[in-house]
Amino acid sequence: MTQQWNLAVQQKLSNDTTLQVAYVGQRGTHLMVPLNMLQGDLQSDGTVLPSPYLAGNPDLLAKGVTAAGTFSIGGMSYNALQVVLQKRMDHGLEGQVSYTYSHCLTNNIGYYGDGAQAAPQSPFWQNTFDPKAEWGSCYFDLAHNFTAFAIYELPVGKGRSFGRNLSPIVNAVVGGWNVSTIYSLHGGFPLTIYGNDYTTTNSRGSRADCNGPPKYVKQFIPGVGLQWFSPASYLNPADLTFGNCGVGTVRGPGLNRFDIGLQKEFPVHDRMRFEFRAEFLNAFNHPTFDAPNPYCGGSSGAACAPGMGVIGGSKGERNIQFALKFYF
Repeated sequence: MTQQWNLAVQQKLSNDTTLQVAYVGQRGTHLMVPLNMLQGDLQSDGTVLPSPYLAGNPDLLAKGVTAAGTFSIGGMSYNALQVVLQKRMDHGLEGQVSYTYSHCLTNNIGYYGDGAQAAPQSPFWQNTFDPKAEWGSCYFDLAHNFTAFAIYELPVGKGRSFGRNLSPIVNAVVGGWNVSTIYSLHGGFPLTIYGNDYTTTNSRGSRADCNGPPKYVKQFIPGVGLQWFSPASYLNPADLTFGNCGVGTVRGPGLNRFDIGLQKEFPVHDRMRFEFRAEFLNAFNHPTFDAPNPYCGGSSGAACAPGMGVIGGSKGERNIQFALKFYF
């Protein structure tokens, strides 16, 4: 069940420009949570009690079965400040600038939607019997998100401010062009540092130990990749202990992308016309890095294995495409 609410105030700045400021909230309850039903219950003295699930069927448990179930016990909350500056088409210019400052919290990441820059750990809780330790940033949470677009009709050509009397040949070359841009900028998605299970409880969502705040080194290592954050702040938990790292305590790389488009129409006859488009996606070829490796690995109580915090790839290289469309 989801409950949503918002409050917005819009102010007219001019005949074609408005500014809107809004608060947006959402609360979700009864979200699906996958649980490891055979995880042992770790006690403060280091002993492990058997799971109460399927306890009445010892013959089944003796066969070493794996049992997991889904329960509607998850929750989430979202709060955001949204600011939108919008300019409607006037004198050939239209555009919008949007900024969102938000925070999403949940105790379950779900099964779907993660990948690329969002790389959460297992959807299972680290400790089936401690749901409070799973409350943290949603895997898709973005603290800052800025987007802008603009469409501009260049004022040259027939029917525009300049060059109304251009010859058909000259107008076909320099007249009637439109330029559009889209700019996207946002911070990184939250990552959860996970590792091996040293509790003997058969945990399916084990996390590492955090001994300090994340240190973002962002240093390229030849032959290895981009060391996004230092592994020095993390350790493997000791035997018979759960990792103390919270959910979503590290931020991955963000997005910085600028797209440019050029468009022009060539009238042929009556309603027939050609439309030409040239599009430069990620025009400045800014890399969109994959998520760094959040897996600690190694022996209990020891430092994390090499490769933790390293980014090994990127996506979204510059693409240039041309299109010609005929309308009739």
